[in-house]
Formats: sequence, C-alpha cells, structure tokens
Amino acid sequence: MPIYWLLLSKKGSSNFYEQVATIRPVLKLLKDYKLVVIGYREYRITAFALWLTKKKIYFILRLNKSTKIRPRYKKYQSLDSLDIKPGDKVLYSKVLVTEEKRKDRFNVVVYCKRKYNNKQLPNPWYLLTNLENKAEVIKIFASRGGIEAMFRDCKSGGYNLEGSQANSQRLTNLILLIAVPQATASLVAYSASCLVGLKIRNTGHQEYINRLKLEGKNRPRHSYFWTGLYGTT
Repeated sequence: MPIYWLLLSKKGSSNFYEQVATIRPVLKLLKDYKLVVIGYREYRITAFALWLTKKKIYFILRLNKSTKIRPRYKKYQSLDSLDIKPGDKVLYSKVLVTEEKRKDRFNVVVYCKRKYNNKQLPNPWYLLTNLENKAEVIKIFASRGGIEAMFRDCKSGGYNLEGSQANSQRLTNLILLIAVPQATASLVAYSASCLVGLKIRNTGHQEYINRLKLEGKNRPRHSYFWTGLYGTT
C-alpha cells in the first residue's frame, strides 16, 4: 500500500537525491520497526547503500550483471563472469563494488534459480546487502515479486493510474483514495480480490478472462488482483 510518494516532472529513472527525498519520510514514519529496504537496478547503488548504512538501515539492492566486484586480495571481475550454476547460492563477504575508488565494503549474494518446467531466468540475482545470512537475503528479496504485482495493479492493472492521464493534483487525489481513506478496508478488498484471482487460476478458468502470458516474458500477464477484480465484474 502506498505510504509516501513524490511526483517528478520528468520521464525515466530517479536520481540519488530524489530517491533519498522519497525514502527519508518513510524511514522517519517507521522508525520503531526493523526495516529492510529492497531496491532494484535503477538506484545509484553504492551511494544509496552508503546512505542507508549511515542510517543503520538494512538493505538488499539488485546489481546489474556488468557490475564489478573485488574480493580481498583479488582483482576486479564482473558479476556475469562468476562461475555460477543453476541452484547456486553464494555469499561474497566484504567486497569492493564498482571500480570507483571507494574503501567501503559490502556483502554480495548471488542466487541462480534452478530450471522449472524447462524454464530458466536469463540472469541470476546479484544482490548488494549488509545482511550476513544468504538464505535470509534471498527470501526477503523474493518478496519483491508481490510488491511488483501491486505496482502493476496501481499503474496499469485494476486501478490503472497511468491510463487516467490525470494532472498532478488529480493523480495525488487518486493515490489518496487508494492509500489513505479506510486503509484497512482497502487492504481487505485488495486481499479478497487476490484470493478470488488465485481461486480462478487454480480452477483453470483464468484463460477465459485474460491472456496468461506476455510475449517474451516469464511472468504472468496479470496479477491475482486483476484476475479476481475483472473475473467477478
């Protein structure tokens, strides 16, 4: 559920300062909780990781495969040159990340999923973190799949914020309708639609509601929420 957002007057990725400006109020709001920040490859990784480290916040940030790391007493090498096989879970402790002249060291967890139904993800997960347990890191980052599904629901799925083409004020009002009023009821309604969507999928009726896959993509075309919402209307 949206907690805080920042509207940018540009297209493309946000920069480091915009990312900090967005997350700082969230950290303040949730200061009494143990937090783990999960981030994707658009972040300026090392700068953001250092900022979170100073704030004593745990993080798991996905790295590009071209990123170079340097373990102690070894030379720099790109992540995609590592000898990683399907099923491998490897922790590289206290390594330098990127070729910038920094002395700060981080942990890097590399995870390559096993083939399932003859399908293999194109790239392993390369995860920058200050956590020590590789199994915990992989489990926490895997939860991002549910977060991504909700992002799609907000942007182009059930709520379709992108399709609204609203100006800044109206867009803010729409997000408030999702996030603030009767927040508990919104969460219950979202969960209920997800459960209905799961039931529809398990009974094999999903193909009558929407196309199951996006061409060239491994993930489903629509989330359980979208399927449940449109399958009952």
